[in-house]
Amino acid sequence: AGGGLRGGRGEVPRRTSSVRGVVEEGAAKERAVEQQPGGAAKKEGFETVAEYHRRTGRSVSFLDSVRHLMAIPSVALLYATVVARQCAGSTIAVWRTVFFLQYYPAQFASFAVINAFGVLVFGVGASFLGGLLADLIARRAPPAVAFRAKAIVPMVGCALSVPLWAATMAAPTYGAAIACYLVLYFVAECWMGPTITLLLDLVAHPPADSRTGVTPRESLLGTANGLFNAINVVSILAPLGVASLLRAGVSLSVGLSSVVCVLMTMATVGFFLVAKSLEMPHLRLSHHGPHSQRLRPVGGVERS
Repeated sequence: AGGGLRGGRGEVPRRTSSVRGVVEEGAAKERAVEQQPGGAAKKEGFETVAEYHRRTGRSVSFLDSVRHLMAIPSVALLYATVVARQCAGSTIAVWRTVFFLQYYPAQFASFAVINAFGVLVFGVGASFLGGLLADLIARRAPPAVAFRAKAIVPMVGCALSVPLWAATMAAPTYGAAIACYLVLYFVAECWMGPTITLLLDLVAHPPADSRTGVTPRESLLGTANGLFNAINVVSILAPLGVASLLRAGVSLSVGLSSVVCVLMTMATVGFFLVAKSLEMPHLRLSHHGPHSQRLRPVGGVERS
């Protein structure tokens, strides 16, 4: 019995040593994680830039936010699609006046009035209608389709814009040209509202940054909106493509039709791919009430 007791006492230090070794090994791993860039954030799970900076002493820069945005596949693809769509819009805006002045000089005064009216009424109405259609589809469609509605509406608008713009350029009369142009303007401008909403939905609950380990929702929302508006600067260069074709001897109607139709086709394909990317397995829909869908990562904790 004494031997058994001594044996039992002798086993305790060995067990204690084993437990202590596990604890020390775990502590060493935690220290190694904290020493890595953003390690403390990964350990603590910070969700704001301010707390990340306060706890770690590090800052999340503008470039960090941009890189984080571009690491989300659907967001990067959506930005590329917006570039094509904005370039098409800029090309139309710059060259439409030149086109109607060259081909219909006698009716140019009429075009100026109708164009101003169309931009004011159809532009605002189309943006409202696009958002309304996306919301209606999202409410009535199955969950697998509801969130993608915000990409489907712009996709359909861009697809319809291709034949409408080609018809405007090839119309035999001024009346036919202006009618096609007004329908085009209304259909094409339905893209803005759903696209901005889709972008903000995608970045509202992004995955944690692989480098910093934080999910700075407030900076991502601001950066996402800023980059969206900055695309307008890039799109200003698109009308130069038509000018290059004119210098090469291509007629204005052919060159303008070709450039815009190609850009609109690219935007159509882009929105289609964005809609498909929302089927990726790491994304799921969660419902907060009968008319609300939000995006969340699989296995992640949904945030309100």
